[in-house]
Amino acid sequence: MKNKGSITVFLCLCMIVCIGVTGVMLETARMYGCQSVLSMAKQTAAQSIEAAYNRALWQKYELLAWDGQLESDRQQTLKEAYQQWLAGELHPSTYGLYLYGMSVEDVWLQQYDTLLDENGRYLLEQMLDAEESRYSVVLLRLLEDTLSFLPSMSLPELGISLDKWLERLTIHKLFADEEQEPVSDYRLHADCLPSQMLSGVLQETAVEKALVCDYILRHCASYTDHKTEQLCYEVEYILGGKETDSLNLVSAARKLIKLRTGINFIQILSEEEMHTAAELLGTMIATCLTIPEAEELVTFLVEVGWAYKEAVRDAQDLYQGRYVALQKEPGEWHIWIHLPKGELSKKKVTLADLNDMLGEYFKESTTDVDMGHNMQEVEYSSNRTILNCLQDGNWNYECYLFLLLYLQDNSIQMGRMMDVIQLELSAEYPAFWLPDCCVGFSMGMRTSFRPVFSAFSGQIGIWAGRRQLTDVVTIRFSDRYVYF
Repeated sequence: MKNKGSITVFLCLCMIVCIGVTGVMLETARMYGCQSVLSMAKQTAAQSIEAAYNRALWQKYELLAWDGQLESDRQQTLKEAYQQWLAGELHPSTYGLYLYGMSVEDVWLQQYDTLLDENGRYLLEQMLDAEESRYSVVLLRLLEDTLSFLPSMSLPELGISLDKWLERLTIHKLFADEEQEPVSDYRLHADCLPSQMLSGVLQETAVEKALVCDYILRHCASYTDHKTEQLCYEVEYILGGKETDSLNLVSAARKLIKLRTGINFIQILSEEEMHTAAELLGTMIATCLTIPEAEELVTFLVEVGWAYKEAVRDAQDLYQGRYVALQKEPGEWHIWIHLPKGELSKKKVTLADLNDMLGEYFKESTTDVDMGHNMQEVEYSSNRTILNCLQDGNWNYECYLFLLLYLQDNSIQMGRMMDVIQLELSAEYPAFWLPDCCVGFSMGMRTSFRPVFSAFSGQIGIWAGRRQLTDVVTIRFSDRYVYF
């Protein structure tokens, strides 16, 4: 009792207060450090999921998407995979004390975006990313200026339907040449395709549409590519949507012939010599029919028939690997009018005989002495890119497919492109299902950690056994420079 301890007592009291304040400050700083670690860990875990993308889909179609493959519930698989990666990032295997160690209490999936969402908008964005990485800004601007007229472009109104003539076009008519590859007899064996799950409208600009068409031609096979497995005529399927390769090929051929018929018809009207020959034949046929008032109508039918027959011949050249200029020179035409020499006026014919009469006076020849034109040698279009063909005007089959694709409805085209991807990859990976391929997700998480320096939180006097942190991560698979 005689010893005085006031200095010791007050010193201890001061040290306790200082240690407590210091502990609270350190714990508060550690809390902010844990928040920063969680922010980095959530991104790292998301990028780890992104790194597990479907490699077959990337290698064949340059599409970046995550696919659980053999799992039935891909969303649950994604959540479990993310939780596993996040736990590894928050509590790494380190020597000694790790001050920012946390445990994952719960993870929940808030949003799951697939390639089919927004009516194929996410698939469109990845296609555009793949294409834009191949072109410079100057080329894209030039492409936009060049294609500005195409959205309003359509075939000329001929006043008649070509369907009856086109119904006669079959595999045997267009692909009977011995040098041509045999036509595939593949039939689709899929009960459900991604295109059946789409509904709505997909908007695209002129440049976006052109880039998508170029993407399709780069990644999908057509007749001239001579593919022999699975769906052989993929581009033709996108245009036709039929169940067999042969029907898709004929459907694309009919669209091609309609396009060439319109172009040939316009050229006949613009070439004075060709238009004059058609007028002469039309006048003679109208006289023979004893209806001179129908001279203009008959002349119109003669011009349409001429344009159609030349279009069929153009299609045969394209399918044999040759080029056909968008606007041919008169010397490049295969079909010419051979005017009758007096015998037509002696015949008694009716309107039912008109089609046969047109076929009788449309002749194919390499040289036409009367018209004074020589047919030029037809070159083959192997190893020619679309850009080469557009520059020199000598269009190959792929160029005409490009134009037909450009004129196609955006939503239908995107849906059938998804079908092609599904059919191609499911042949190698039976569990593959494109509608479940994830291209982005939003994940919520709740983590907790024990206090180390102080049992008090930032507000003095409030006890917390385990402190909790809640956060959300959102990621979209759009990086074009991923090489794993």
